[in-house]
Amino acid sequence: MQDNEMKVVVFDLDETLGQFIELGMFCDAIEHYNKRKLNFDEFYQIMEIFPEFIRPNILKILSYLKSKKQTGQCNKILIYTNNQGPKEWAENIKKYFEKKLDYKLFDQVIGAYKVNGKIIEKKRTTHNKSINDLLNCANLPESSKICFLDDIYHPMMEYNNVYYINMKPYTNYIPFYNMAERYYKYNSNIISDKSIFSKFIVNEMNKFKLRKPKKSLNEIINDEYIGKEIMEYLRDFFKKYNKRKTKKLNKKQKKKKKNNITLKNREKEG
Repeated sequence: MQDNEMKVVVFDLDETLGQFIELGMFCDAIEHYNKRKLNFDEFYQIMEIFPEFIRPNILKILSYLKSKKQTGQCNKILIYTNNQGPKEWAENIKKYFEKKLDYKLFDQVIGAYKVNGKIIEKKRTTHNKSINDLLNCANLPESSKICFLDDIYHPMMEYNNVYYINMKPYTNYIPFYNMAERYYKYNSNIISDKSIFSKFIVNEMNKFKLRKPKKSLNEIINDEYIGKEIMEYLRDFFKKYNKRKTKKLNKKQKKKKKNNITLKNREKEG
């Protein structure tokens, strides 16, 4: 292996970095209430008001990757998404994380191939995520060592140089009324009538008919566990493709050392 081989980390967006469906519905409802588009500062505030929609431990993970980029151990960090919303949605989420980190972490957002039948990402050839499209869209050499994180298994991303972390989807839901109430607390100075506002937001969000299963305590604990496991596997990725790291792994660690890693529900011990 050559020391100058590119090391790249690629994240999916939805249910990988966080659960953004309900958040998007809420932003739409706020825009309808205000009768205008949200600016980035307003979007940032909404993200801060509802941290439950961010995957547990993801900011620590991104901070770790920030240090890897700053020391030259990671060459690029990308978002590769099939999200069917406008590309500015993914860009705003990217900008949110970068503002939290005070660092321009992501080099590129590769959007969906098509939205409503219209080609959006011209260098993609299919809606299916594939290693060929990734290399082409990001202008990466075929020798690149890639860590790919996604909650969905994409068979066309299987490749010798791809370290695939396939984790359990992250989901979280907040009752619509609770979202309206919480938002009002932060914006009571600009919302004239709390009751009218809350009713409007709930009615707007109910139009989506979103199924909102309640999370069990075990699921909450498992989300925390998966966040820690992602960090562990990222560390393994950088050790695997760094010649200077010569520390031998014990037998337990060797069992984990696979290119395709599935993070699902934690098995009970005993």
